[in-house]
Formats: sequence, C-alpha cells, structure tokens
Amino acid sequence: MKARIPPRNQMSNQSLKAVDQYIQEESHSLTRRLFKLVVVALNELYGFGAKRNLELSQHVGNLIIEHQDYEKMEQSKRR
Repeated sequence: MKARIPPRNQMSNQSLKAVDQYIQEESHSLTRRLFKLVVVALNELYGFGAKRNLELSQHVGNLIIEHQDYEKMEQSKRR
C-alpha cells in the first residue's frame, strides 16, 4: 500500500507540522549517518585523527547553522 499525502492546502496545521517535523528528523538522521561515513573515510584514506575530525565536525556544524539562517531569510523573501 502506498502512502498518499494530500496537497498542502488540504492539510490541517497540525498535519503540516507533523509532516514537517518528520521530514526534519529524517533529514537530521540521514545527515548524521552520512557525516559519520565521511569521517571514517577521511580516517581510512588520509589518516585524519580524532582532533582533525572534531575540528571538521565543528566547522561543518557552523556552516550548517549559517546556511539554515540564510535559507530561512531566502524563504521569507519568497513569501
């Protein structure tokens, strides 16, 4: 059986929030898994140790936060 999500204009606010929250959680989970794989690959291929991987993780985290703020600003311009 295939799940069908009705168009946004036919969904209640509560349903919209639930769908958005689910998408955010899945996105976060996928991002964490991919980042862990990148860290392992950097260690195996180039010998990155814990210190370098921690610095990389912090830097990428900061870039993500900056990008989210930029995306929110861009979305508000479109509305």
